[in-house]
Amino acid sequence: MSTSEATTTIPVASNTIHSDNSELDMSCTLRENLTSLTALLAELQLYQVVKTLWRVNSHDPIRFDLTTSHCVVEAVGSKKQTLKLSWGDVLGAHVLTVDGEHVKTSVDNLDTVAANTLFLLSIFACICSSDRVNTLKTRITREFVFRFNGKQLQQVLQLQRTINCVADPRNYETVQQLKTLDELKVVERPQRKFLILVNPVSGSGRALQIYENKVAPVFKFANVETEVKIMEHSNHAMEVVMEMPLGVYDCVVAVGGDGSLYEIVQGLMKRTDWNNAIRQPIGVIPGGSGNGLAHSITHRCGEKGKPVNAAFVLAKGMPHDLDITSVRNEKETKYSFLSLEWASIADVDIGSEKLRMLGDLRFTVAFINQIVFQRPEYPGKIWYLEEENENPLHYFDTNDPKSTDRPKMDLFDGNGQGPPQSIDLKNGEVQAIEEKTEKNVDQGGKWKELSGHFRIVWVMNVSHAASDAHIAPEQCERRKLHAIRSLPTRCGNDRLAPSTFRPGLHSSQSSLRLLAPLHSSSLLTVGGLGRFHRTSPFWGDPSTWGRSYQSSAVDSRSPLQDTRFCPGTQASGTQFD
Repeated sequence: MSTSEATTTIPVASNTIHSDNSELDMSCTLRENLTSLTALLAELQLYQVVKTLWRVNSHDPIRFDLTTSHCVVEAVGSKKQTLKLSWGDVLGAHVLTVDGEHVKTSVDNLDTVAANTLFLLSIFACICSSDRVNTLKTRITREFVFRFNGKQLQQVLQLQRTINCVADPRNYETVQQLKTLDELKVVERPQRKFLILVNPVSGSGRALQIYENKVAPVFKFANVETEVKIMEHSNHAMEVVMEMPLGVYDCVVAVGGDGSLYEIVQGLMKRTDWNNAIRQPIGVIPGGSGNGLAHSITHRCGEKGKPVNAAFVLAKGMPHDLDITSVRNEKETKYSFLSLEWASIADVDIGSEKLRMLGDLRFTVAFINQIVFQRPEYPGKIWYLEEENENPLHYFDTNDPKSTDRPKMDLFDGNGQGPPQSIDLKNGEVQAIEEKTEKNVDQGGKWKELSGHFRIVWVMNVSHAASDAHIAPEQCERRKLHAIRSLPTRCGNDRLAPSTFRPGLHSSQSSLRLLAPLHSSSLLTVGGLGRFHRTSPFWGDPSTWGRSYQSSAVDSRSPLQDTRFCPGTQASGTQFD
């Protein structure tokens, strides 16, 4: 059997309900005929609505000052604080009636609006709740409300369009090229649309509640239209994306754990047009047990791995590439974006399914039971190809992007392109026959080997295996390469405490080719891979917590292609002076 060796890139960003949002996002280009935004702001007379302890709102006169980096609100004629919102924190602006009804960005018959009719301009931002440096950001959603009368409605609508244009992450690079926003031309851009797939039984069963209370408001404030589907059975998400039309959604977002996103990736790769489908941006909101990819993405963006932070990253981010690895055994091929696991950590993953009500704590409980009380040993051998090229090519750099042929699984081709062609098992030990354990290969790099009795083997594609498992910090910046983490049996329990697993740590920039857990005296040959008896289960997870390969060997290679996720692109920093 073999596990994968290809990697794909999907754009990540992140029961049907439709959000009702008639407003359009705007894009920015240089003005052909320069008109002064400064002059517009000077004409406006707005009052900030500030809540007081006595439940009576005060209305303080203010003026706006918009720069290419900040939205500044200054009090007029007083020494009260100034609000300075970074565009990286601003979600969007909405014009409302005093009854809370949204006013469209284009209003017909403005002349019929009474001059003394009151309206509200609301600016929504997701700001940091702490000013501490060198820490991951915790965010809260804030609304800043400004009152104005009907005679200024046209000017305020123009201001709203400008704010939404600058806050839109699709316009970030354009705005950064401007010296002042007076050079900005606001034109209509299609509103972003996200497909939200909620797994209501993921983790502790709170995914739907998390979405409705924490995530949906962020998308609404950011002018993102959403279509929400509640998953009703296993593999429902896979079925949805297999039938989903391409080019309709800016992002497909899984609300759940890594297993929920796993179904989406498998569905995209099962399509006949997989070569195009794999370019569909995807995203994830942490609502499951592990949440490894969600925490990897938010950590890379300097954000806490909370649902609000993940929603903020999707609302303010642009698609980036993420490696996907194909994983194969004798019967099937799956696709992985998170990790490959074997030994104790794999048994913990599978054995803790009955503890799902504990959320991510289930892994800790099962791991302590496994290591402290059961103390199993897993003899085996890992062959990996150590990559000499620091910048490996993308899959479609060497393969036709228009071809729908599946990635080749040629690790064991009988021509010396893989590890030893046969393995003889004697007395529980692994001996290589006919091949050396280290050799140069045509692809570049060298075959190397890890062998012995293991407690943990973790092959990481991203930095986090779970919310509390920061296994491979270097994977935040590295692409097309795996990090191998292993813990040998000789490392005592008293040395397991450090989360970095420094004793017995093995880290390598590599393309994993074969992992063979061996507990038999039979012979494994490449020509017809036999199935081992009395073999420990091998956990070949394409990102799923709970799907395992019962197999004696697994072959895997990265990259296959690239997936796309959505990390943030804008610097943030809101100040209150």
